[in-house]
Amino acid sequence: EAPVIVSVVEEGPAAKAGIKAGERLEGVDNVSAKNLSAEEVLEKLRGDIGTSINLSILSEETKALRKVTLTREIINKKYVQGELLDNGIGYIKILQFGNEISEEVEQMIKNMQKKGMGSLILDLRDNPGGSLIEAVKTTSFFISRGKIVSTKGKKQKEYIYNREGEYLGNFPLAVLINENSASASEILAGAIKDYKRGILIGEKSYGKGSVQQTVPLKGGGALKMTVARYFTPSGEMIHGKGLEPHFKVEEKEKQLEQAKAVLMNMRRKS
Repeated sequence: EAPVIVSVVEEGPAAKAGIKAGERLEGVDNVSAKNLSAEEVLEKLRGDIGTSINLSILSEETKALRKVTLTREIINKKYVQGELLDNGIGYIKILQFGNEISEEVEQMIKNMQKKGMGSLILDLRDNPGGSLIEAVKTTSFFISRGKIVSTKGKKQKEYIYNREGEYLGNFPLAVLINENSASASEILAGAIKDYKRGILIGEKSYGKGSVQQTVPLKGGGALKMTVARYFTPSGEMIHGKGLEPHFKVEEKEKQLEQAKAVLMNMRRKS
């Protein structure tokens, strides 16, 4: 199948051209994108600033295929957004686990705690993943002890990633996920669910939890092999399964309101 577009950068070339999350990338410069990995797609999309690229986009709603021409430009993407909502509810959205995002999340939580934050909504919807290390560091803010995730393979022994750094408190926590929450975001959500640290709200996550290794071949080619899988602290495999939320809410605009209601109820009971 053609790759699914998980998220679109606000004000970026794709967003300006009307490309939306959930649509499929059928082709790049008249070359089929079917069966390409995420890394291979990115390699084709990258290029010199100011150059053009032609994409074939398939709408999941109308099933119509359209041609879109984009001009490459520098994108200054902020991966962490947040604010303090009413009733002392903090809100942090992580768009992707880019380098050093854990430091931004930590500082944002501490600043909101100084302003009276009593609970937190962590929004991982449409987060395709990113750095495993940043996922472990970010999860550690909410888990006081123990392992965050482990990897296992047929020829690889289990490798455990334990929590690290500062623990930021046992405040009520709600995590928003959807069908585009994948990889590193599933590691965080999986640990939160396993330790019963918070409530997952939204839709079943994507189910991407594989460790891949590239083996060079003669002639300039390469073979990409899956050598291990990610497992949650309780031993549940993420890949191909995904995470089920505690509260299934399909309508995106209602997911945030459900999270607020759950947190208010948790605080009343505490």
